[in-house]
Amino acid sequence: MWIVEALRGIGQSSRICLWKRSLYISLNWYNKFLIGFSIHIAIIEAMKTLMGESRPHFLDTCRPDTAVNCTIGTYISDFTCTNTEVSAQLVNDSFRSFPSGHSSVGNFEGLFMAWYFFIRFPSFRCKWTVPLLQTTCFIWAATCGITRITDNRHHWWDVLFGGIIGLIFAAYTAKILCHNFRVISTRSSDDIESSSIHLSNNKTLLSVTTSAKDEVNIHHA
Repeated sequence: MWIVEALRGIGQSSRICLWKRSLYISLNWYNKFLIGFSIHIAIIEAMKTLMGESRPHFLDTCRPDTAVNCTIGTYISDFTCTNTEVSAQLVNDSFRSFPSGHSSVGNFEGLFMAWYFFIRFPSFRCKWTVPLLQTTCFIWAATCGITRITDNRHHWWDVLFGGIIGLIFAAYTAKILCHNFRVISTRSSDDIESSSIHLSNNKTLLSVTTSAKDEVNIHHA
């Protein structure tokens, strides 16, 4: 985001002021991203704890004692994990499959950045730049979800619902928290790097301000 904001400001200000202004704007977006991401991941973790669905590898990780002699079709609610080859943390994690946190995070990041590129990326002669960047974001999101299934870490419905939750919160963060990536006020960023030289005589005061807009103001006494 810092690089994209710097590309947008090329030719509008001095190099030092350009990088500082672009850093200020990109940090503002990143701050909003962290807020939306924190709310989203907190809800995901709460759902995983409350749902308590077993992962596909649950039987191999837990090795419940009742699985030795069990009747097919019988619901078992009272059991003890006997696997001592893995840590207790991994055993407890085998009960937290729904929804997929990795899929949710991948879709959240993918849609957020694709949205950002669509709104903020400067116009170049090559019209394929933004679509290629957006495609990369969506491939990243899809890969995160698909590999959770192929790695036997989640069921397909875990990945599906996790991805939907990630997309919803990404849209909320970009549209509501980031105001659709509109720079509402850049006055603070414009004034980060400024200096004034005042030359005065009896009648005229010349004020030269070096800022993002490089303005020259002449005030008559």
